[in-house]
Amino acid sequence: MTPELFTRISTNNDEFERDQTARGLFGVVAGLESASPLVVGIHGTWGSGKTDFMKRNKKLVKADDESYKTVWFTPWKYERKEDVGAALIQTILRKIEIEKKGTRSVQEVT
Repeated sequence: MTPELFTRISTNNDEFERDQTARGLFGVVAGLESASPLVVGIHGTWGSGKTDFMKRNKKLVKADDESYKTVWFTPWKYERKEDVGAALIQTILRKIEIEKKGTRSVQEVT
């Protein structure tokens, strides 16, 4: 049996009340009247709930308005700083291409 400390908390369980913070961030972002792109950085130590928080935000964005676009990107898969930038741009372009075609791909970043 796996000790409770090492079990992954389901994103459906909001034990740390991240939904309230996620709704707050979404409200700020959705309330902006600028047409400029926006980048939001979420920083925290390993295991502090960054991924869970972002999944909650993604769910809020999709539920509110399908015109909002999200791109899920994992930068720590890349060793060099130069690789990260190129990979991020490639991920964004791939997402745009998939949405233009109106189809989903196995390579789509969720």
